[in-house]
Amino acid sequence: MRDIVVLLISLVFILAAMTSRFAGAIGYWWFGIFRPQDWVWGNINTLKLPLIAIVLFIIPCLLQGIWPRFKDTISKMLLVYLILTLLTQVVSSCSPIGFRTEYLQQFCILLFAIFLTIRVVDTEQRFCWLIALVGFSLAFHAAKAGLLGMLGMGGTYYGAATMTGLFQGSNGFAFGSAVLLFFNIFVIRMAYTTNALTYLPSLVRKEITLKMIKWVGPIVCLGIIYNVITLFSRGSALAMFIGLVIWLSLSKLLKFKYVFIFVIAGVLAFSIIGLPEGYEDRISSAFVDEEELDGSAASRPHFWGIAMDMVADNPLGVGPGCYNTYYNIYDGSFGKYGYYRTVHSAHFEVLSEIGYLGLLCWLLLYIVSIIKLFKIRKAIKSFKEKTDRDEFFMNAANLLIVSIIVFFIGSSFYAQSYNDIIWLLWGMTAALVTLFEKHTSAVELSRKESNDY
Repeated sequence: MRDIVVLLISLVFILAAMTSRFAGAIGYWWFGIFRPQDWVWGNINTLKLPLIAIVLFIIPCLLQGIWPRFKDTISKMLLVYLILTLLTQVVSSCSPIGFRTEYLQQFCILLFAIFLTIRVVDTEQRFCWLIALVGFSLAFHAAKAGLLGMLGMGGTYYGAATMTGLFQGSNGFAFGSAVLLFFNIFVIRMAYTTNALTYLPSLVRKEITLKMIKWVGPIVCLGIIYNVITLFSRGSALAMFIGLVIWLSLSKLLKFKYVFIFVIAGVLAFSIIGLPEGYEDRISSAFVDEEELDGSAASRPHFWGIAMDMVADNPLGVGPGCYNTYYNIYDGSFGKYGYYRTVHSAHFEVLSEIGYLGLLCWLLLYIVSIIKLFKIRKAIKSFKEKTDRDEFFMNAANLLIVSIIVFFIGSSFYAQSYNDIIWLLWGMTAALVTLFEKHTSAVELSRKESNDY
């Protein structure tokens, strides 16, 4: 039954992609985040559903003249990073000891899809739909796992088979859950806006839909939060709780009464549900003396040091996906932490594989995106007369600011520089900036016409 439902949903996305380029984008990201091939009991990989989703999104866009544009700063920086990646592949790839073309191929397809997504997300409604779909695609897995853990009175999925693809393993699943939690919070916030119905697709544009979001949404978010906890991922949990504090601050909810309510609710929830067995020991193990650190915490500085040694010898980087290949050459511990290990940090991953210029561009993408989003917030605050659309832009800016910061913090402990989500966040930032510029231009024109009369 599960296989039939998933295949029917997949068919709906495929048929919709044939009629609309935005539907093609929706299908592409649903297949990328939900990964239906991992959800069914049987093996449907022979159907090549992800490949079909890519083709149905990219090819029709090109045939209809929807090509990437590089008018905004973020798109230009994404293009520069892609050029640096291609340059590194040519000059310093790990071809002599193990050619890794799949990283480059997948990354090129990803960025091309990001550029096209920026083009087709040309309305506030489409922005909301894409955020909702991406957020719930992983929330379906994460909330279910978290709620089952709660019903099991503190059960844990740590070490169990969880997700593959973008969020492989316990840490990856927790990391993705922590970032996409705020996508779902955004959807809940939009359900409370004065013109909430206008942001819903026409098929479900009903009050009952808003009520479901308002009541079911918080339960889903609670399940996601508990899922991150049960997966024992310290970096993801840290990033998630910092993100919640930042979101409360940006939303002007970081006041005593709200904090008091959240704290009391949290204490009551965990006193009833309980924490997974061994969770306190897992957290405390990160704060002991260096000699007593567990293997996970103790090994990371070693991996990061090797990344710095690699880039010292290869200023342009060793090539995308090549850190693991070079690891044995630079490892001076004689295999103490194993062989062909990953770097366990997106930032050091970029440094070692794309070089100094790649790291500079990587960090600038974070900085420029955050600055542009805060500029949107500042501009909205300066408006004397607020409109319903201003509420959307404020919520959307808060979403992207928090999600980008959570990704930055969380990816400091996991090699996630090729993860689709951060590139999507930057793409959605570029789309939001473009939408806001159109909005402010329309507002200024309207005010000018009013003054003329």
